[in-house]
Amino acid sequence: MKKGSYGYLEKARKVSLIKSGLFLAAVLIVYFGALFYFKTNKNVFSILAAVGALPTGRSIVLSIMYLRAGSASARAYEAIEKACSLPEGCSGYDLYLTGYEHSFSVSHLAVLNRTVVGLAEDNSMDIRLCEAHIRDMVRKDEHVGYDVHIYRDLDEYIRTLQDLSSAKESMEESMEGSMEGSMEESMEESPKDSAGTPSGSSHASSAEDRAVMKMILGISI
Repeated sequence: MKKGSYGYLEKARKVSLIKSGLFLAAVLIVYFGALFYFKTNKNVFSILAAVGALPTGRSIVLSIMYLRAGSASARAYEAIEKACSLPEGCSGYDLYLTGYEHSFSVSHLAVLNRTVVGLAEDNSMDIRLCEAHIRDMVRKDEHVGYDVHIYRDLDEYIRTLQDLSSAKESMEESMEGSMEGSMEESMEESPKDSAGTPSGSSHASSAEDRAVMKMILGISI
């Protein structure tokens, strides 16, 4: 299951717990099995167990993070899917963003029209800190001019998604109409001029929105 899909965290949590359990069991069996057989821990198998403890520790830490992460509720998923048809690559579910001091569970997040919006169902989460964290990550990835808003209320979030989606569709239709008009007026427009047309700007904006979404998915566990 791809990161950003609904149910991703639940599946990743189960897989990570199983892997951690297997890694831990293997380390313990190798170490204590060799200790029982050789009657001393001064053997090559003890070294193998010590080396194996490193990836085991990383896997256990990741499992703990998955356990702390909150998944999107079925109610939120059904409401968002029913109300909105978002462009592919511009939204995702079950995000868990980690910082140096804080972690943030975001049930759903979308990037449209140079705006990042998200739904937080974890009432204990500081949404202002979450907004600041995302804004900082977007800026560090050299994307400028992006607004970030995190909502707690599902209905308000859906209305925002619908407004952003409608505005995006209207802008694209308007730009396509302008492009068609320009082409009818001058069929001999130079390639250099056409590269700066509104239609090109629209595609560039959509591509950057997808790039921002990809970056945010990348920093989520």
